[in-house]
Amino acid sequence: TTAGLAHAQTVIYVDQGADQMPHDGSDWCHAYLELHEALLAAQGDPNVATIRVANGTYKPTGGTARTATFHLIDGVAIEGGYAGCNDGGDVRDISLYETVLTGDLLGDDGPYYTNYDENCYNVVTGTGTGPSAVLDGFTITGGNGSFEYGAGMHNEDCSPTLVNCTFLANYDRGHGGGMYNDASSPTLLNCAFIRNCSDDNGGGAIYNRND
Repeated sequence: TTAGLAHAQTVIYVDQGADQMPHDGSDWCHAYLELHEALLAAQGDPNVATIRVANGTYKPTGGTARTATFHLIDGVAIEGGYAGCNDGGDVRDISLYETVLTGDLLGDDGPYYTNYDENCYNVVTGTGTGPSAVLDGFTITGGNGSFEYGAGMHNEDCSPTLVNCTFLANYDRGHGGGMYNDASSPTLLNCAFIRNCSDDNGGGAIYNRND
């Protein structure tokens, strides 16, 4: 149907280098400046099917709340690795145009998980979503789960889809440095887990519980 086709083609854009007002996500140079702004807009608009994100480093909040997280949305594919405004637009190369989701709210992380005290508990959350919630082409880093479980990504009762994602240097004192799955079955395609850590014998890369 026409309505179905319109839904499938609806895209909003995110680019920290967007230089034209208003920043309403309508194209690359009018893009939202932050991914968390685009996610809020997508939650209120059932027609949004894709969020395209240009290279850069994005935090889940402009403030300092450690509970802030990038929460995936059913029916929405979040795609990183784009060139963006004034640099090629829809040209996509996830290596050349690295797109980073970080929990490092102050931008002061040091090596071996130092200066992580203010970092977000869970950089990404998939809880409650199904396979149509897609995260594609991102580096997820700087999560500090404390005992919130899943510093890089926290999943409960869900089955999101992750493609071409790298979980890098996330740390949890409890379980699941990179990813925590509770009664969940996410699909991971071409994903890497590098230097993630858990102190409590609970899956430096991935911790699974409850089937």
